[in-house]
Amino acid sequence: MLDIKKICVFLLMSMAYVTHAQVNVLFKKPLIDKVFQKGDTISVLAIVKANESLHEILLIIQDSADNSVQLFTKNYHSHSQMLEININYIVTFNESKTLKIMIQTIGHDGIKTSNNEINVKCNEEKKNTF
Repeated sequence: MLDIKKICVFLLMSMAYVTHAQVNVLFKKPLIDKVFQKGDTISVLAIVKANESLHEILLIIQDSADNSVQLFTKNYHSHSQMLEININYIVTFNESKTLKIMIQTIGHDGIKTSNNEINVKCNEEKKNTF
């Protein structure tokens, strides 16, 4: 005999994991198009928020000219509505590159729910900022 109460609870729980609330990502650091040199530390500070629980959050740093080259990745698993990302990446190369710093969120059903990115420049002439 089917237990209607258990079926209803299962359906409600399943539906909670397939909705896709809007995800907001705020990059606090680094500044967009900031210039770094070899040996500099790129501090990434970002806040990821949603009206529902998050699931999988990916931080990826890659060469913007070659998406197949990921220089740094970190996977976060969270069921809260907010996650703070705070990592440091050291520039170890001499070539002039633009790096793409991406934060992607993926729902419980495996569907990408957001993709946010900023670019920073490495080993180019530093700009004065006042």
